[in-house]
Amino acid sequence: GASVGGQQTAENLMSQDTPLHTAALKGDLEACKRLLAEGADIHACSYMDYTPFHEAAQGGHKEVIQLFLENGGDVTVRDATNNMPIHEAAKAGHADVCEILVMAGCDIESHGFEQRTALHGAAMNGQVSVVDKLIKLGADVNSEAIIPGEYENVTPLHMAAREWRGQEGLSVGKALAARKLMEAGADPNALMHQPNTGFDRQLNPLP
Repeated sequence: GASVGGQQTAENLMSQDTPLHTAALKGDLEACKRLLAEGADIHACSYMDYTPFHEAAQGGHKEVIQLFLENGGDVTVRDATNNMPIHEAAKAGHADVCEILVMAGCDIESHGFEQRTALHGAAMNGQVSVVDKLIKLGADVNSEAIIPGEYENVTPLHMAAREWRGQEGLSVGKALAARKLMEAGADPNALMHQPNTGFDRQLNPLP
């Protein structure tokens, strides 16, 4: 497709969306019903293989999620970054959508981008209600992710306990998420390994 300075334009990215992507993103249930009746594909891929199912999950649109599930929606569908709908819902703070997806058969420990689970994403973004819900649904509070070239053995508590790039302003939610994780048995002495240096790093002091 067309690009400007090597970057695809917003208009060009949107042109890869199907009408069902747009309706799912808006949470327009009636439009989604009409489009499915006309044969629209729940798993159609737009930019970065994002599907209407991902759009609905990220937007927290429960009724659209239920509709997709009733019409053959696959809870394990992945985008180009390896994320499934549950990873998008968790990062965006939609605890109820996460529960619906788990109840529909999604493995709560599924690894997405950088081997992160839904709990990693929720903890990183300070989504306390999602952290609480995932813990109650049985998520492993000591599961490990990898940040290529930087850290290995990264737990959800690591994600909650420090500010990562672009994370300014989330400290209150992240501190509450960290507290929830530790109450549920997260290891406060877990070490992140830096493969480039061979060093291990402990958590930053919690707020």
